[in-house]
Amino acid sequence: MEKKDIKIAFSPGKLKSLQKNEILATVKLSNNSDKYCWYEFDVNLNSPLSLTYDQELDKGRFRVGILEPKTVKGKDFKIFTMDDLKPGIHKINFTIYVYDGDAVISDRLDYEIGIESV
Repeated sequence: MEKKDIKIAFSPGKLKSLQKNEILATVKLSNNSDKYCWYEFDVNLNSPLSLTYDQELDKGRFRVGILEPKTVKGKDFKIFTMDDLKPGIHKINFTIYVYDGDAVISDRLDYEIGIESV
């Protein structure tokens, strides 16, 4: 399986301490091979980050779908904080699963990204 190009971005790029925040996160995968693949990813957060705006939800799985050869596909989702956010770097873990045409995991990619609160 050829190398997959992964891009993970946040907008805005920094959080504001001591107030509620809403961040748009984007995960994009490029399929550089000549074969179809399918992918999904897990997100693991630590408090005070959450995947819902009104309670703690620290784990989520996002199914993105079929990726045609030589194309890029992405998935957007939101990350929220409550107003007790303290300054510092907050870690977000991503595990990306790429499935081949036989529905077998062909690649597992792990990333840890920090987002800063000021």
